[in-house]
Amino acid sequence: DGMFPTFSADGKSIYFERDRNHVIKLNLETKQEEEIFPKGQPEWAELSIVKPHVSPNGKLLSFISEKPRRWSSWYADLETGKATYVGPGCEPSWFSNSEKIAWVSGVKTKERSGIAAYDIRTKKISLVQEADAPRGHEYFPSLELKDKFLLYGAARPKEHKPTTANYQIFAKDIAKGKVTRITFDKHTNRWPKLLPFSK
Repeated sequence: DGMFPTFSADGKSIYFERDRNHVIKLNLETKQEEEIFPKGQPEWAELSIVKPHVSPNGKLLSFISEKPRRWSSWYADLETGKATYVGPGCEPSWFSNSEKIAWVSGVKTKERSGIAAYDIRTKKISLVQEADAPRGHEYFPSLELKDKFLLYGAARPKEHKPTTANYQIFAKDIAKGKVTRITFDKHTNRWPKLLPFSK
C-alpha cells in the first residue's frame, strides 16, 4: 500500500507515500515500517504529501502539497518535523550534497516551466534549465552522476498532460551548459533515470 518508492542512499531502506498524506520508511532487512512525516505535525494532518524524496544524507524530505496552493514544493527536517516552503511547482528532488533542491517551476520562465534550484542555506533560487519553444516545457528532472548531468523531459507548446503530451528526453551537462536530446519519437517519454552499468 504505497506509491512513488525511492531507495535510501545506502540501499537499505525504501521511502514511499501512503494514502497521499504519509511518508513511510521501510527497512528492507527487518521489514519494519516507520512513518517519517508528518509524524505528529497536526498542521499537515489533512494535507496532501506526495512524491517524497529523502535527501542523500537521510536528514531532509522534499515533497509536493496543496499548501499554500495546488502543486507547491516543500522540504522538511526529519529530526524536528519543521517544513519549509520552496515555491510553486512540483517534482522536487535533491542535489547530491543534500543542500539544494531541483524542481519544476513556472516562475519567470519562457515556455510555461523550467527547472529551478533552491539553496536551503541561502534560500536563493536559480534556474538550472530553461529553454524556449519548441521544447521549452521542461518536466521530470533527475540529477545524475553527482549532479554532472540533469535528465529531464520536455514537451512542445500547448502540450502538458503527462499521459498524452509528446515529451522527449534530454540530458544537460550542467558544468558545460550543453543540452543533448536523447529521444526522437512520437511517444510520451517520462521519468528519465541513469541506471548503473558495467562493461
